[in-house]
Amino acid sequence: PLTDHTYMYQKIYRIPAAGGRAEVVVPTEGKLGHVAYSPDGQRIAWLGAVDIHDPSAQNVFIARRDGREKRNLTADYQGSVIWFHWLDDETIAMIGIEKTATRAYRVDVNTGRREFMLASRPVFSALSFDAEHRAAAFAGSTPFHPPEVFYLAGGDEPRRLTNNNPILDELELADQFTIEYQADDGTTITGLVMKPVGYQEGRRYPLIVSVHGGPEAAVLDGWNTYYIRWGQLLAAHGYVVFWPNYRGSTGRGVAYSKKDQKDLGGAEFRDVLAGIDYLADELGLVDKSRVGMGGGSYGGYFSALAATRYSEHFKAAIDFAGITNWISFLGTSDIPMENTLVHWGFERPYDHMEEMWNASPMKYIKQSKTALLIAHGARDERVPIGQAWEIYTALSILDQTPYEFVIYPREGHGLAEREHQIDFMKRVLRWFDTYVKGAGR
Repeated sequence: PLTDHTYMYQKIYRIPAAGGRAEVVVPTEGKLGHVAYSPDGQRIAWLGAVDIHDPSAQNVFIARRDGREKRNLTADYQGSVIWFHWLDDETIAMIGIEKTATRAYRVDVNTGRREFMLASRPVFSALSFDAEHRAAAFAGSTPFHPPEVFYLAGGDEPRRLTNNNPILDELELADQFTIEYQADDGTTITGLVMKPVGYQEGRRYPLIVSVHGGPEAAVLDGWNTYYIRWGQLLAAHGYVVFWPNYRGSTGRGVAYSKKDQKDLGGAEFRDVLAGIDYLADELGLVDKSRVGMGGGSYGGYFSALAATRYSEHFKAAIDFAGITNWISFLGTSDIPMENTLVHWGFERPYDHMEEMWNASPMKYIKQSKTALLIAHGARDERVPIGQAWEIYTALSILDQTPYEFVIYPREGHGLAEREHQIDFMKRVLRWFDTYVKGAGR
């Protein structure tokens, strides 16, 4: 079966320990996450979607053990819940993404009332409590270090216990900060910005827009440097880095995560262009004549759009494992219905071929004036490598702009092998140095 079956059509079943027929405990619709019974076994809670078109399992639901009295405990929460844990029979702890931060709350399961527990700059995704729930440990990251172990007790600030990368203490690293700005329709957009190492006030720098995938995801105020997010790497080489949490991202509630549906590549991309204008015109940080974009998966799709439909704004782009043709993607990916239901917001994909073609980078291929680096895993089932071949073939025939195509053997939808990750990051830096900073265009 396709991955769709585990993404979109999961159910919560009860199976007798001695064997017997599986029965659905409580009706659910759409995506499911963590499921757990209360300590006394009388209630069940789960992370779930509000409907079949909800991009994420981002709310906490609760019901009696027999499925009665189902309620959404977090229906009014303007964030995205990513974790919960029963503290006792009446209380759960939960962690939510709120814009670019993570916060923990204690929730009364009878009333839904939330009580603040923790917010710290180390972003975190789970808490491990002691037996009395008076202290907790968690893995958290900041712009200056990947995840480390922290300890939290009482009302004290989290205390860092580990230092797994002491070499980072010897390096000059860049800080990052959250911005908010208005899109062209008045929607408030949030994002993160990292200034280059050695930043000089008043100087305008080249800009790289690093776009997250999903689109049901968010870039948080933690460590954002690895093979598909290049924060400290690019900052060390004189770039401003911008991570936009465009409409469709998590961390702003269900309505915001649905806000891009039926308009992929449209208003959500203009959110990014508005962010570039804000960085240049309001903050005076960047030179709009030297802008590049890169990302993977849905971020690769954005980058392919940057090189085609929106080419006049970008000198260079890097498309890693991105969609270039929504119609051929539909027939070859392992998530045709997940894509249709929660990304597009449609019921039946083949009723909307025109909309899908209008959102495809391939439709605008003859407009390309942007240097494009294409990279893909040879065994990608999520975004099959045919998507890369389509845009590479077209660019090679048109031969009107620089292009390069790299295939990573044995890799799926991402890079798992260390040698491939390092190779890709070197290519990223060389591509942007050549075509954003340099005169390679």
